[in-house]
Amino acid sequence: MTGQSPASMSLHDAPDAAVATAIAVAVVCVTVAMISIAPHNQMKGIARTSPLPIATLPQRPVMQLAFARNQDDINTVLHVGENTQQDAIKAVAIGNIRDTVLLVPGYTLLLMALTLLIARASGPAGMTVFGAGIILALALAIADLAENYGIATAVDTARHGQAMSDAARRVMVAAAFTKWTLLALIGISLSVAVALHRRKWGRRVVAPLLLAVSIVLLARVARHGVTLLPVVPVVPTVAPLTPDAARR
Repeated sequence: MTGQSPASMSLHDAPDAAVATAIAVAVVCVTVAMISIAPHNQMKGIARTSPLPIATLPQRPVMQLAFARNQDDINTVLHVGENTQQDAIKAVAIGNIRDTVLLVPGYTLLLMALTLLIARASGPAGMTVFGAGIILALALAIADLAENYGIATAVDTARHGQAMSDAARRVMVAAAFTKWTLLALIGISLSVAVALHRRKWGRRVVAPLLLAVSIVLLARVARHGVTLLPVVPVVPTVAPLTPDAARR
């Protein structure tokens, strides 16, 4: 034994070049994934015979599928026409696979690298900021993967003419709620970090834009969540009879 304690972890252990490379690779991966996924998730070229079922959500088929309230919603999203159901199922399945293998790893790497940069500029609170950021990034990725698994299950059961189990659908919806809520909270956190940065263009342009988008996203998810709350029936109260009314 040498009597020397192991070196403690430092936020500056990773070279700046390595962090920059990670960000560049992540940005390329996310960009390629989004471009390749978009036509499939939007069901380009597949004519719809009915509107998407959930009015409180954006008119995006895959997002509505992930938030399906029941099997009818799943059928409406995927059964776009008598002769196009298999085309819709194939499009969603391809987009879901590319989301899982390209987009989720890409944005997770990007968020981790950005968290490291923010933590380095956070002074004594750097390690706390880094730990919280990593936890949020991993939680977002796990929720996204759980949502994708649910979408894959919905698509597979529809392909075989079966209904998705209610328990599996509820897990998928919970994962979708978690994913979009975390994404909005991460966006708000990043906007605050950018606002505290010394660059004027970040404070004046990037931070307000990112904050506005994140708040709108959080509001849309909350608005949809409110519509799912159980409605408590109101029991009308009956006024007690007065003595005169009782004699009548």
